[in-house]
Amino acid sequence: MEKSVLAVWTDVTPEGETEFNEWYTHEHVASRVDIPGFLNGFRYRASAGRPKYFAWYETESVRTLKTPEYQNVLENPSAWTRQIMPSFRNTIRCVFKVWHHLGRGHGGYAATFRLSSIPGREAQLLDWLAGTALQDAVKAPGITGAQIWVLDFDATGSPIKETVLRGAPDATVECAVLVEGTDASSLRKACRVCLSRASLRQQGAGRDLALGLYRLLYGLGF
Repeated sequence: MEKSVLAVWTDVTPEGETEFNEWYTHEHVASRVDIPGFLNGFRYRASAGRPKYFAWYETESVRTLKTPEYQNVLENPSAWTRQIMPSFRNTIRCVFKVWHHLGRGHGGYAATFRLSSIPGREAQLLDWLAGTALQDAVKAPGITGAQIWVLDFDATGSPIKETVLRGAPDATVECAVLVEGTDASSLRKACRVCLSRASLRQQGAGRDLALGLYRLLYGLGF
């Protein structure tokens, strides 16, 4: 069965940041991972790029994100969640299909590429990412794994209660690439060599390419 990923990138207001981090680590990740079908959850802070924070959750399948248990959590946010949500800014929230996965385990650093394809070149881009770029990246020193995620528009769906509390609609992206490594310098080098902006553009990526380098803050369930 095809695994899915729920991914969120967001900034936060300066005045809300301390409480945001306490809530995310001590309530929010666990509240998701405790739902049947959620396998793990990870959250990060940016070393370079934006938004400042990134989190992702691996699920058994997209069905996990349609279960009554998950829907109940979405529609009945906790008091702490209601307090924190208005401090979110520039939020990107997506449900992705895991289109390709290499490696085992997780590294302490992650690079994310948020991108779209030039119309008519989606297959070329995905085939190059899976067959060349990520194959080369995971062979580089310090790289622990890589994934390609493709947006599941139907599962991402309409605004949820948390979106309303945030006060602005969430953005989405067509595709994302995650590369994980043991240290920032190795990850930067592998991405520079194997996933340069020039190479991505040549293989069909659009001009809205966004790269972020993130340090792991907390993980649960792995």
